[in-house]
Amino acid sequence: MDFQLSEELLALQETCRRIAQDKVKPRAREIDESGEYPQDLFEVFRDAGLLGLCIPTELGGSGAGILGLTIAIEEVAKYSNTAALMLLLTRLPTGPVMIAGSPEQNQRYIAPIAEGSKRAAFCLSEPQAGSDVMGMRTKAVRDGDEWVLNGTKCWISGVVQADWYTVFAKTSDDVTERNHDSISAFIVERGWEGVEVGSTDRKMGVRGVDTGELLLSNVRVPAENVVGAIGGFPLAMQGLNSMRPIVAARGIGLHEPVEAAARIVLALLLGLGFLAWTIVGLRKPNTAKWAREVFVLSLVYLLSGLRQINQWEVALRFTLGKLSGRVSPGLTMYLP
Repeated sequence: MDFQLSEELLALQETCRRIAQDKVKPRAREIDESGEYPQDLFEVFRDAGLLGLCIPTELGGSGAGILGLTIAIEEVAKYSNTAALMLLLTRLPTGPVMIAGSPEQNQRYIAPIAEGSKRAAFCLSEPQAGSDVMGMRTKAVRDGDEWVLNGTKCWISGVVQADWYTVFAKTSDDVTERNHDSISAFIVERGWEGVEVGSTDRKMGVRGVDTGELLLSNVRVPAENVVGAIGGFPLAMQGLNSMRPIVAARGIGLHEPVEAAARIVLALLLGLGFLAWTIVGLRKPNTAKWAREVFVLSLVYLLSGLRQINQWEVALRFTLGKLSGRVSPGLTMYLP
């Protein structure tokens, strides 16, 4: 397997690195202190064509795919996790629509994401349904040519800024039923009656992009806004699995400045006579090496299109890649 980036991706990496250093870095501290959404950075990303990296060219994107977005997020995350999340949200809510949505849905909802005129958010979790997706209680009831949605979604990244939402709800009569075929995806517009942003979370970090509740009260959704077929739980998993390397990229990007700072501190400690083994918790070279290898493998399997690999095996690698990227900042600070 060839792990070298193409000339196009190398150029993208250099562009993102320059934007991160020139535009993101000077704003990072202020963003986290104020908690205000950095509209100026959104416009920088828009003008540089970074909002459509995962979106096909026929919809106005660049078609750089998961790898292109991963490269961009890694560079931006070196200075601001908030800015990296802004890029991540160009793929998380749009993924299900690009995977299973109709051509009309893609033109109406995905193309504006690429051009930067609209934003979106992904609504799966609920107070009683985080990792246990089947515990969701949001219900969708068919009424003629519409579906009526009621429920509460929580921990939704970008909930305040979004113009539309990918919402998962149960279409079975009994919302307590743990049947995967009972979960379906809907595109819900922010301006529709019954759609309301609830409370927002007070976060320790990543404060420039709001996280909070989406309240749905008798929201009438046209049947044409169903994403794919009714019974779309696999669609949620496909979307999440493809996101795992992207989420890992945030961790990889965050790792670099942390490691650099740790090396300075360790050098000072050693200069003062402290022994390296007194901070043994920072010495995990083998774990870090494994984490990076799994992360790279997850990207390769995602982008190479190797159809002979079992789907569950690929999903496992995606999960390991996400895990490695998220834990590596705490595992890779060691003396060479």
